[in-house]
Amino acid sequence: MMETGDIVKKWMLSILFCLFIMILFMGGTSVSYTKEALAIWFEKLVPSMFICMVMVRLFYDQQYFPLLLRPLQRGIHFLFHIDAAGFSLVFSTLLLGFPTGAVLIDEQVKKERLTAAPAKRLLYTCSFATPGFILLTCGSVLYGSLYVGLKLLLIQWLCGIVFLLLTRKQEVYIEEERKAIPPFLSSLTNALWESGKTLYMIGGYLMLFMTVTSVLMDIIPASLALPLSIFSEFSNGILTIHTQPWPFLTQMVLTSMVLGFGGFCVHMQILGMTSHLNYRYTVYLFWRILQMLLSALFAYLIFSL
Repeated sequence: MMETGDIVKKWMLSILFCLFIMILFMGGTSVSYTKEALAIWFEKLVPSMFICMVMVRLFYDQQYFPLLLRPLQRGIHFLFHIDAAGFSLVFSTLLLGFPTGAVLIDEQVKKERLTAAPAKRLLYTCSFATPGFILLTCGSVLYGSLYVGLKLLLIQWLCGIVFLLLTRKQEVYIEEERKAIPPFLSSLTNALWESGKTLYMIGGYLMLFMTVTSVLMDIIPASLALPLSIFSEFSNGILTIHTQPWPFLTQMVLTSMVLGFGGFCVHMQILGMTSHLNYRYTVYLFWRILQMLLSALFAYLIFSL
């Protein structure tokens, strides 16, 4: 008798095959959206993410963050039940954004510095867009104000603080590595390589999701097409929100919701790039929906003032 997992897999493959056939017959639309996805990746995501990703990975590998956060170590442990090395990882995920933050958590599990339960806690509670994307793309480029970007960034970090407080029962302790700090140029080369690979994967997923979404929007009701466009891929969703004739407060609430949720494209990136965490997607999805709702509340309060 066929197991449930096998049935779901066969259905998924059948759906993907049907979409593949539709993409072949809608070549013009597919090419158009692939070009648009490539433009978003090259013009928006790479400039706002790459340098930040490289620098944060470099600082983490050189063990700079524990020194920076040392004065706050006791307060952090009291509030969140996270040791200095653990909060260095949390701080890195705040700056790296998704999916790179999740990949960094997965690497610590692979190195056996972090066990499964605390790793899942960090994955579920520390899922953010990069500060560069929020400040530069959302704030300065789309809305012409760094101040708007700072508010959007604050909202996401507030969500992270709330989640870490709610989950403090699960302590996070990272086994310190015995080896010395690697040479600076070795760390820099590794940071460039890992950041480049991650951005390459982000670009691939972005083109795939935008192409598939373009096909689906031609066959689903118009009332579902806009939500699908917004929540399937978060960067394109935020651009879509910006182009709508909605009041500024509505745009800010929806933008915060998309930043909190991350988009299904980001979810699939994390699933595909974290092979050592072994987590349940339904639990991850629950936390993203919770972050989306909390982001909406914070955005309404902050932007209404």
